[in-house]
Amino acid sequence: MIVYKYIKRDRVDALEGGQLRFTQANALNDPFEVNPCILEFMEGAKEYARTVYKGPELTKEQIEGIARKHASAFLKRVHPDYLILSLSKINNGRLMWSHYTDSHRGMVLGFDSTHPFFSAWKPSMTPLMDADYSETRFALKRGEEWTDENVVGMFLRKSSDWTYEAEVRMFARSTAADRVATDSEGHPLYLFNFPSESLKEVIFGVLADDDLRLRVTELVRTKYPQVRLFQAMLNETDFNLEMVEFQADSTENQTTE
Repeated sequence: MIVYKYIKRDRVDALEGGQLRFTQANALNDPFEVNPCILEFMEGAKEYARTVYKGPELTKEQIEGIARKHASAFLKRVHPDYLILSLSKINNGRLMWSHYTDSHRGMVLGFDSTHPFFSAWKPSMTPLMDADYSETRFALKRGEEWTDENVVGMFLRKSSDWTYEAEVRMFARSTAADRVATDSEGHPLYLFNFPSESLKEVIFGVLADDDLRLRVTELVRTKYPQVRLFQAMLNETDFNLEMVEFQADSTENQTTE
């Protein structure tokens, strides 16, 4: 199966460098990301507080404050350390083309989900997993009840409002990044090398310009010879997108005239 990454036109550097960004949960566009319901976790933390901080001077409110501080510290450790790569099972998501590709000016990268990079467990990286869409937030269990299964669910749970994205995710530790860059505000960008042979398709947006198509075509010829190029087109009658095989020669002829 091919899975897809929607990117803006200026992220052509992902192809140039052969790297994908894995993003911190608190840098994503949904504040509910990796932000579970902590009521059950809080009960465990309160019991811990009562045991460790014994004494008549501790009020109910103070114990509650200690427990919330413990919960907050846990999430602050998790958010920058566990990174998320978000991909999609579909390449014609109209809202995603609008939101994530600079209003159809960018492109979509198609990767082979069966390649070991995406399908195998590694020491600091998981394989792809389906997002878990729900009407309710993930409930984080008491610390003593944690297992790998019930903690990883915290990273997969999303509101059913996002079902249209048909998302699959993989996770990595920030310490495993191949390169750490910074954005314009000085925040870290964690970049991971992807195997060149895992890239199978590039789809240009409806409003992609010739400069982008020419630049990507040259990269495909030199670095990704197995890749097929497509152009997204508006369906003549429906609100839908059609992917048409792209002929590289047409762009070259236009740029040389």
